[in-house]
Amino acid sequence: MILRTKVLIIGAGPAGMAAAIQLKRYGIDTLLTDRNKTGSLLKNALLIENYPGYPAGISGIKLLQKIWNHVEKLKINTLFEEITSLSFGHGTYIAQTASKLIEAEYVIIATGTKALLPELDIDDSIKKFIACEVYPLIELKDKRILVVGAGDAAFDYALNLSRNNKIIILNRGKTLKCLALLKERQEKNHNITYLQQTRIKYAIKYKNGLKAHCTHRKKSIEIDTDYLLFAIGRKAALDFMDDKLLTRKGSTQS
Repeated sequence: MILRTKVLIIGAGPAGMAAAIQLKRYGIDTLLTDRNKTGSLLKNALLIENYPGYPAGISGIKLLQKIWNHVEKLKINTLFEEITSLSFGHGTYIAQTASKLIEAEYVIIATGTKALLPELDIDDSIKKFIACEVYPLIELKDKRILVVGAGDAAFDYALNLSRNNKIIILNRGKTLKCLALLKERQEKNHNITYLQQTRIKYAIKYKNGLKAHCTHRKKSIEIDTDYLLFAIGRKAALDFMDDKLLTRKGSTQS
């Protein structure tokens, strides 16, 4: 099946939806795509406090829903299938999904980022206990979760999950990269323990969860956990783009 559109937007997070809303206002034919309706990283945020108009803050999921309601009201064309490839030829962009071919004159890349993974040998048998976003774990209760990282995401994830679980944050160094207010909230939260100079060497299946083998201040320690959540950084999610397109002169990425 071939779909044709003036503008193809890849990524239905806040940036992609905002672009679609503006294009709709100008009457420009647009197709907004994503892997699924909840593809944005914003769904992981416990509380967004720097978005204008919400002085008391708003959860990521609620803000996403409000923006999505705007998209639906304008009846913007949407497609929830993953774009597996994007190329350019003969003046047209060609995007491919599992079942469709999309031709567009212009493309807006709003795919955001994907998680960096640690250099660990992860056996297939324990992959179901490992995550890089908080969203898949949000319904957990009475679990023990190791959050690896020292930035805003790590502390926000820990605060989010600590409402119903016990959390240990592992920082491989001494330096914190999170906002001071997040660290202050963590220190007041009795369900969160913070360990610095602690690095995971490997993890193995143990009972109904995992046993993480770590070094803590140069000493070997073992930590039993139900889940491992990595928040150690992200990189641009552009794997679907053709190499020639990525290096094409005059091309821009957002």
